[in-house]
Amino acid sequence: MVKIVRKTIDGSVERKLLTGMVISTPFLDEAIAFYDPDLIETKHVRIVAEWCAQYYQRYTKAPGIHIKDIYDSHIDQMELVEKELIGDLLSSLSEEYERADKINVTYLLDQAEKYFKMQSLTRLYKEGKGLLFRGKVIEAEGLLSEYKRIGRSSSLGANPFTDAEEMMEAFESEAIPLFTFPGQLGWMLNEEFNRDKFLAFTGPEKRGKTWWCNEVAIRAAMARCNVALFQIGDMSRKQIMARLAIRLCGRSNRERYCGEHKCPAPNNSGIGCSYITVPAVKPLTWRDAWKTGHRFLGRTKGRDFRLSVHSSDQLSVTGLKLILDNWDTFDNFIPDVIVIDYADNLAPEDRREEYRHQINRTWKLLRGLSQERHCLVVTATQASADSYDQATISMKHFSENKLKNAHVTSMVGLNQTLDEKQARLMRLNMIIQREGEFYANQSVTVAQDLWQGRPFLFSFKNK
Repeated sequence: MVKIVRKTIDGSVERKLLTGMVISTPFLDEAIAFYDPDLIETKHVRIVAEWCAQYYQRYTKAPGIHIKDIYDSHIDQMELVEKELIGDLLSSLSEEYERADKINVTYLLDQAEKYFKMQSLTRLYKEGKGLLFRGKVIEAEGLLSEYKRIGRSSSLGANPFTDAEEMMEAFESEAIPLFTFPGQLGWMLNEEFNRDKFLAFTGPEKRGKTWWCNEVAIRAAMARCNVALFQIGDMSRKQIMARLAIRLCGRSNRERYCGEHKCPAPNNSGIGCSYITVPAVKPLTWRDAWKTGHRFLGRTKGRDFRLSVHSSDQLSVTGLKLILDNWDTFDNFIPDVIVIDYADNLAPEDRREEYRHQINRTWKLLRGLSQERHCLVVTATQASADSYDQATISMKHFSENKLKNAHVTSMVGLNQTLDEKQARLMRLNMIIQREGEFYANQSVTVAQDLWQGRPFLFSFKNK
């Protein structure tokens, strides 16, 4: 009997490489320039990668589900070990086909390019060291002179105006948000829900920042994004799970919030709102929450939703990155959207620094997180004490350090007077927007019903 030795590659760079090559044409469009099968260590990975490269060269697209047909056409020529290993590998990738439109291509390209560079340089180092050991100095110098750098034109510093395809991708990446809000709120915010962006909600204490962070996470998941939700300090794991379930089910688990009440409803004018009576309901049970959660997972079509809960001042951005690295390595989980509720409760990187420098470093690292992971990062921050008496928040209502404003790509104010709160209305305004024209004194009114767990029902432009 032949003993099959299985080499696990789940979560490895080679698995990321295969994920991109099997399901993503945009990945292959760029990766084919630096792809070298001789640099892939694992034999059965190399075999599948070559199938993908050959398919792309013939049809100029990724094989996708046709990889199974390619496998079947080669199965009689393969050894038993390779047959088993490749079969298991393709089965593990089967769930990825549904995710092709949301795959984080840029992140996978970064990882693949880094892998091939390391492999190439390692080979160069070993060959050069061997020649030097044998006293062949000229031959070692020859290796260096013949070495060709590996990478995409964008990472090698090429002229950006000579690559039409790269220019096209730059425009297309901005045109399609990862997820959207409908109506006037979408008109204001949707352009900010792209990869490589960093958005923050700001408002006074108890203004609903957690509700909005959760809303972003839920809507991103519904749009089939991989979502990582970090709850820092304000709520326990049980509390945040209940809050998410209330949002999905549309009713509270507390009897006091299940009674008959008035709720905003859109009218035909598109300005303002009317009100309807919402009948009383029974409090949400854990069984109903469980069932609804499973239906929600079905809508995400194989995408993943991760919740990580931490005490205030215990998790730094560096610690958060380590969690993401572990999910990447062991679970092959690469987030499209990272939501942090909220940044003010993150631990500093260096407690010896002045407090304002600690804040600046944290927000600078959060901005870097969106760029390194090529994902959308969303967080919330407390506005200054002066904002409590203001009808509309502006740039001057920052807390701790004004450089928070310098690092975000957009800052959204949560505004609500007592009358608006009683009317279940809130105004959102764009305080900062790095790309685009904005006016902080202009806002969009959002109807909400927190008894139903809904911070957003619909929106309308103010008169």
